[in-house]
Amino acid sequence: MRVLLTGAGGLIGRYCAKVFATAGYEVIGIVRNKPVDEFWDDSGVSTNWLVDLASKNSVDQLCDLNNGLKFDAFVHCAADMSVNTSDNQAQHALYRNNIDSLWNILGFRQICSTPTFLYFSTFFVSYLEQRQQMQSVMSPYTLSKMHGESLCRMFVENDDFRLMVVRPSFVYGFIPQQDDLISKWLQLALLDDELHVASDGETIRNYVYVKDVANAVLKMLENRTTGTYLMIHPEDISFNGVITAIADVMSPKRVMHEYVDMQVSGFSTDGLRGARFDHCFRTIEQGITHMKRTYETHSRNTQS
Repeated sequence: MRVLLTGAGGLIGRYCAKVFATAGYEVIGIVRNKPVDEFWDDSGVSTNWLVDLASKNSVDQLCDLNNGLKFDAFVHCAADMSVNTSDNQAQHALYRNNIDSLWNILGFRQICSTPTFLYFSTFFVSYLEQRQQMQSVMSPYTLSKMHGESLCRMFVENDDFRLMVVRPSFVYGFIPQQDDLISKWLQLALLDDELHVASDGETIRNYVYVKDVANAVLKMLENRTTGTYLMIHPEDISFNGVITAIADVMSPKRVMHEYVDMQVSGFSTDGLRGARFDHCFRTIEQGITHMKRTYETHSRNTQS
C-alpha cells in the first residue's frame, strides 16, 4: 500500500510516517523544507518531495515528481497553525495558505484517482458548529479547517471518493524543536528548570498522544472508515493534573513549578457532540513516559 503524506515533517506527520512504515506501507512525504535531524531520519518516509503546496504551480510540481505512481490513500496533515499576531495580513495569509494547500492536494488526488483522502481538521470546529466558546476557538486556523472540511465534501460530490475527516484535540509528543505545552514542560523538568503554570492551574484541556493519533489513523485506513470523527481522550485534564503526571514520571526527581498571572482558555469536551473514534488512548502518564524515553534516546544520539 502506498500513501502520500503531506506535512510529513511535522509532529503528527512524522509519527504517521513511522506507524505506516512499520505496518508495511510505502510512505511518500511532502514537506516544505526537509527537516535535518536524526529523528527525521528514523521517520519511515521512503521518499520525500519538497513542495510548497500553497504555491500556484504545486500541482504541476507534484505531477512531475510523481511520474505516474498510483496511491492507495492521501493523508493531509500539512497546515499552518495559529499566529500570535493581530496583523490582519498575517492572519489572512495563514488562512489562504491552508485553503490553497488543500485545494491543490485535492486537485492532485483527482489527477491520481486516489480512492481515499484523510483530512486532519481540529476539534475546535465542533465548538463552532455548536456555537460554544466562539471567542476562544475563533482563529484563522480554525476557520481554515472548518471551510476545508466543506471544500473536501464539495470535491467528493464532484468526484466520488472515500473521505475521512478527523478532529483531534490537543496533540502532544516529542520531536526536536517541538514547543507544545507538555513537550516544553517535560524538557524544562529534565533540565531542572521551573515550569510556569497559568493562573491557578485548574484550566481544563483534552490531550491525545501523537502516536495514538497515528495508530488511530492507520486503523481508519485499514478499516476504510468514512465520515467525520472526534479524536479526543475520554478524560479531560487540568494543567495541575499534567504537572502531577510529569512529577510522577520524573520521580524521585523534584519538579519545580510556579503559578503565573496569565489567563488561558480551557476547553471541556463534556457535551461536545459528534462521533468519537473508538480507540484506546493511553493515559497522560503513559504518554509522558513514552515522550521521556524518546527525548532521552534522541539526546544520547545527538551527543554521540
